[in-house]
Amino acid sequence: MKRINFLTAAITVALVGCGDDDDSPSQTIDDAFIQESVFSTQGFTRDHLSQSYSNMVEYGSDGTISPVRTDGSYCGAAACLDGHGMTSEEQAAAWANLSALNIHEGKTLRYRTEPDVNGVSSTNPVSDDGYSRLVSVFINDNEHLTPERRALILDAVQTIEAQVGVKIFNDEILDVNLAQFDPDFYLEEQRKLKESIEEGDGSYMIANQFRNLWKGHTYNSDTTRNYDADTASHTDLEHPQYGNVIETDSYEDISEHYGVRGAITISYGTTLALLDSSNCSTYKANHSTFPFYGGDTGFKIDDKAYFTNSNWHMVNLGSHNSTCKNLDIITKDIIIHELGHALGLGYHFAGFGVDGIWDERAIAVLKAIYHNPVATPISELTVVE
Repeated sequence: MKRINFLTAAITVALVGCGDDDDSPSQTIDDAFIQESVFSTQGFTRDHLSQSYSNMVEYGSDGTISPVRTDGSYCGAAACLDGHGMTSEEQAAAWANLSALNIHEGKTLRYRTEPDVNGVSSTNPVSDDGYSRLVSVFINDNEHLTPERRALILDAVQTIEAQVGVKIFNDEILDVNLAQFDPDFYLEEQRKLKESIEEGDGSYMIANQFRNLWKGHTYNSDTTRNYDADTASHTDLEHPQYGNVIETDSYEDISEHYGVRGAITISYGTTLALLDSSNCSTYKANHSTFPFYGGDTGFKIDDKAYFTNSNWHMVNLGSHNSTCKNLDIITKDIIIHELGHALGLGYHFAGFGVDGIWDERAIAVLKAIYHNPVATPISELTVVE
């Protein structure tokens, strides 16, 4: 694993398939606009808040009926209590505290910012009181990452934090290399699923090896894909059924190496595979939990209604496969847009995926969320000057 240092400038100032419509009409940004936009963009996340969460799973060969459950947990959608590692009594108490906030009545959710945390540390992500510190950001250092693209990512991270006007991320941007198969492998799997649905079956189990990110893509010494925690290891072998795999990091590796509990990873070339090449110019990026995937993005939250820094989120930028190659049309605003999703903007609204991908309207909405106390009634939000 590699690490680079990046100090953000001093701040003085599942939804997928995002396009790039920059035609932003004039519109009054007033309190009513802020309230309506926040209510709609956080609606699903807020309304479906639940106490349950899911473990990540490790998929073996096609013959594996029951995937192996891991120690890693995530929310499949919406928001859920981050009860991982708690006793049943602690979970019950945390859920009672969270329920008492009546989030479902229409209140804001967000990450902690620098004024909300007890010290800033990427290597100690939890304060003495047990609550999350700031969020870590990773760059997926794969074959598609060029110096120019890295610079664009760094600029986007710095820009959105400056636009919001509060410190959200840890200073260091971390380099990782997350497991990836040949993207055309996923493309073929999508075709098989589509054909199965068209035939009225719909039972085809699309290969989920791309979700094997807790322990990483692993193989046994005989190149079989039956998962065995004792014998499996990273390899650069080409598997005849599952495609090329390179030696990579995993969420578990990253957590142990850097001491983080989760992060936002920004990655080129890992957007959900498109079957129709005509969509290549409009479907540029997405926000998900896994590369090459279009769902399972949720937020783990604590008993005070803050998103915790134990979420594993992906900002996937563009595709590079036999159907679609659109990496070179990724703009800074596209990256910022997807970071907006990762920071708590769910559904699109005017200025954020509707009549504009990222403009002053989106900035105003995110500022209103992050400049007010968490769990603020949406009806009380006002424009932040």
